[in-house]
Amino acid sequence: MQIAVSGLLVQKGHTVVEASDGNGLLVLANATQPHRPAPQAGAGAQPPVQT
Repeated sequence: MQIAVSGLLVQKGHTVVEASDGNGLLVLANATQPHRPAPQAGAGAQPPVQT
């Protein structure tokens, strides 16, 4: 079960670390931001928004 959960979290873009807690495995997941490529200059490109 832990392998399936870990695999699903990785597919969704999370960083997963498995550690033994003595009674089995403890899955620790950390949310990560997906990498989005920078927009290309040209038709339809929007300038970056400054905040």
